[in-house]
Amino acid sequence: MGKFPYTCEKCGGAYQRCAIHSDCEGGQFCWEKNVVLLVNGEQKTGQYDGYGRVWVGSEIFVPSEFKEFIPNWFLDLNYDWEKTDVKIFCESCYSK
Repeated sequence: MGKFPYTCEKCGGAYQRCAIHSDCEGGQFCWEKNVVLLVNGEQKTGQYDGYGRVWVGSEIFVPSEFKEFIPNWFLDLNYDWEKTDVKIFCESCYSK
């Protein structure tokens, strides 16, 4: 599995604009590592690993945009991913 960016709910993410540098045009390998998640409306901060996973301490969350891939990733998630809405934001976008 290759690396891929997430789609920030506010800026659109790496394919829309670079989450790190305002003069960058973004791309497949461009994203902000520090992120904010809204998990069914509850705010959590974590780090995106480039493989569709956000680490919040020792827990793994997968943004809802990647739900279709979860069954094939063999992840040990501590939540019901089919009933959980996980929205992701670049940390810099969320704090604006």
